[in-house]
Amino acid sequence: AGVVLVSSCRNARPIPWFQGWFGRMVSRLPLGAVEFLKHHLPPKAYHRLGDLAPEHATLVRRMFLDTPTAMLRWAPGAMVHWTGRPASSMNGVRVRHIHGDRDALLLSARVEPDQWIRGAGHAMSMTHAEEVNAFIRQCVSEIAQSNA
Repeated sequence: AGVVLVSSCRNARPIPWFQGWFGRMVSRLPLGAVEFLKHHLPPKAYHRLGDLAPEHATLVRRMFLDTPTAMLRWAPGAMVHWTGRPASSMNGVRVRHIHGDRDALLLSARVEPDQWIRGAGHAMSMTHAEEVNAFIRQCVSEIAQSNA
């Protein structure tokens, strides 16, 4: 068995302090206020995802708007309070990790992935799909071989 982390992390350490502060604030807001923010977030707010092509920026905005408001209120606070799990408690489940070296949401300086994607931000599954998919294929192949 295995887990592949893409633009993710093993605990809350890579989350910048200001995102942590924002996450705590958002998780305390009434749903109506989060709904308002959801529909009035300026396009510039998405810059932390990396350099997105116009079609990717449109898709990200659509995904954000389609996300249930309750989820948008819960997720930032949950990320900040997440402690993760030490490798020793994974019961033999191998965790593999791929990360962009320009990720501004989960700071690259605070993660230790198995593989870096040069020039990739947080949305690397869109902007660097070939490299991400190749890594996932490699991980699946390794898991299949170890289970054979």
